[in-house]
Amino acid sequence: MRKHLLHFILLSHSFFGAQAQNLDSLKNLVYIQKGAPRIKTLGELSYQLMYEDPGLAAHYGGLAVKDALVQPDSLLLAQALNDLSMPYLVIGKYDSVISLNQRAYAIRMKANKSALAAANLAKIGQAYYEIGNYKQSIIAYGKACFIYEKLSDTAHLVQMCNNMGTLFEKYKANEEAMQWYTKSRELAHAIGDERSEALAKVNQSILFRKAGDTRKAELLMMTVKPYMELKAYANERAKYYESFGVLCRLTNRPEEGKEYYTKALAAYEEQGDEPGLANVHRNLGFCFSDLNQQMKALEHFEEALYFARKNKLLDQTQNILFDLYEWHKLNKNPSKALYFLELHKSCADSVYNLETNTLVQNYSAKYQLERHKNETLKKDRTLLQTQVILVRRTNMLLLSIGVAFILMIVFGAYWLYYQQKKRQLVQQNQLAMNEERVRISRDLHDNLGAELTWIASEMDLRAYAETNIIQRERLNDLAEKMRSAMRSLRDTIWAIHQTQSTLEQLFIRLTDNTKSILEVGRIQLVLPETIPSIILSPAQSLHVYRILKEGITNAIKYAYCSHLLIEVKVQENNLHLIMRDNGKGFKLEDHYAAGYGLRNMESRANENGMQLIINSSPGHGTELKLYLPIIAQIQAKFKG
Repeated sequence: MRKHLLHFILLSHSFFGAQAQNLDSLKNLVYIQKGAPRIKTLGELSYQLMYEDPGLAAHYGGLAVKDALVQPDSLLLAQALNDLSMPYLVIGKYDSVISLNQRAYAIRMKANKSALAAANLAKIGQAYYEIGNYKQSIIAYGKACFIYEKLSDTAHLVQMCNNMGTLFEKYKANEEAMQWYTKSRELAHAIGDERSEALAKVNQSILFRKAGDTRKAELLMMTVKPYMELKAYANERAKYYESFGVLCRLTNRPEEGKEYYTKALAAYEEQGDEPGLANVHRNLGFCFSDLNQQMKALEHFEEALYFARKNKLLDQTQNILFDLYEWHKLNKNPSKALYFLELHKSCADSVYNLETNTLVQNYSAKYQLERHKNETLKKDRTLLQTQVILVRRTNMLLLSIGVAFILMIVFGAYWLYYQQKKRQLVQQNQLAMNEERVRISRDLHDNLGAELTWIASEMDLRAYAETNIIQRERLNDLAEKMRSAMRSLRDTIWAIHQTQSTLEQLFIRLTDNTKSILEVGRIQLVLPETIPSIILSPAQSLHVYRILKEGITNAIKYAYCSHLLIEVKVQENNLHLIMRDNGKGFKLEDHYAAGYGLRNMESRANENGMQLIINSSPGHGTELKLYLPIIAQIQAKFKG
């Protein structure tokens, strides 16, 4: 389970790194916001920074919790507690993760937000699993399973059932583990989740193998072989091939076992899993030994020892040292055999000491967790007392405001009251719009952004492993298209976050995002010396940016120019943007027919209240003229 968490962290990090400007905007908002909007912004900062700077993320999450404690909205506090637990999960402060999510779970269950409460239970189960408290992990995951089943949330239930099977397998309760794996498999099949169904079958096969029923185990492994060889991730293929290799050795087929272990070795090398490499090299050593290829066996035992020592895997190191002792004894090399036997004994003593220290640390962690709970209860009591005082003061304040309101009516001050309410309504609407922008941006960021990043990464991995040059180029092209889609998504998120944008800011972003390709093409981009301080709407900013960027891209690809000039003019109620290049030019009718995106640029402009005119002829370069309306009073300010 920890491997999947780390995989998710690495996948997300590649996308979050491009959000510096968004993070700066959120940091600026924190200083001007109050109440619920500030708490939500702090939570968003904690969420976005938890992988690249978990310490700073925890700081922002702590500020959100502190502010939420004095707010009447308990669900807001639950969200702040949930957000703070995420960087702690990355750091490894599992006792804090448990405490924070327990409080958030209690609040959400009281408010009948069971789906959100189940997510807190999943984090609690993960934290208990990481500290080795499998009993509490089973309790947390079991409660989450009950909630997801009640809500008919099959997708989440599939993963919870698989986690439960893993935990019962840790306890060597294989019958219970088999029941959970079977349930996970059946649910995955019902919703068409091929991957989860295949993983459940592999887990069932391992249990059959442990029970001695190698025939059932191999039949199950064969049913998922097409999926594993064509669609599975590298870590899934590694586990599958390694399990198949074990089956072959158990059924006295070392030659087949060698083939499957070799495939597992390649999968572990692909993902850089050195503990997995240590285990597979050891098993290959056994296979070659069974085939009486003793020198090959020695090579793999030595490779296994190298990776085990490098990653400080004491248990594996101890076992491999004993294997080397047995090998040298079998091959009549007593001095080497004695050497590895002494190393084995020394390593066994180290493992014993480590296990003793770990046991002490576990009991110490439990003590610290209980003490933290008691401190939390004391803080809650103090908070309740403070809230009682605040309620009393609030009641007195409300009474005073009521009296003042009556006096205002008596003395004819109704108009002032009306104006105050009107201003408050405008502020609330503005805050609501800002919150909606943050929500939409977060949805795009978390769902679509992460998916595009994952797809691009997967394409890169497949291209790297592909031996067919044509297929590799196709995969590289697909990965590049995914990255282009990601860049477009970032532009959209940037526009959503801008309540208003100046023309100067738009040119700065355009320059930053085209600098590298202009340098490659040795093209000079010349911007106006003086840029009017015109304010654009978010939609205008996005579409003007994309039209100009497409124009620059076309100039680089087709014009063979050395110079690009952008001019700005303000006439009447329109902003005029002109882009010229000194390239070779073209016949408009030919390029419209060839589909160079000119029609798309014109359609984008027309659909958003703009006008785009394209002029070009062979030998005379190309000129783009973009006209768009601006706010009258802003235009008037710069007219003179």
